[in-house]
Amino acid sequence: VSDFYALVLKTDKEAQHMQGFLRFKSLSNGILAAEYSPDNDITHFLTSYFSRRNSENKFIIRDTIREVYGLYNGSEWTVVPGTPQLASVFEDLVYSEKELVFRDLWQQYYDTVSIASRRNERQRTQFMPRRYWKYLTEIVI
Repeated sequence: VSDFYALVLKTDKEAQHMQGFLRFKSLSNGILAAEYSPDNDITHFLTSYFSRRNSENKFIIRDTIREVYGLYNGSEWTVVPGTPQLASVFEDLVYSEKELVFRDLWQQYYDTVSIASRRNERQRTQFMPRRYWKYLTEIVI
């Protein structure tokens, strides 16, 4: 029972982290798209959460490990296994003009507020694990 409870806590903790670390990108067709690589199968939790929090926007969330997709059409959400059509959405992403502007602004802000003499990589990775970095708008790898 304690092993099961530990798994539940680990899954819940990761879902809460991803609620803050998941970055949606605005595509030219008006849909928001996000990718992530979770340790646990939490796409269900995230799709439900973001459909309530961001109910006015259509979105797609891709779990790159399991190739499952969380879809929200503006009124209802679902999680489906990957298909070539869904995968193609993430192959040739065409960002909206606003997305490109906001992306540059976020990167400028992040670079501007960082103080080089106070940089602490160890602490940074404690608060923001490296495995999330490749999906964050504000960090260019």
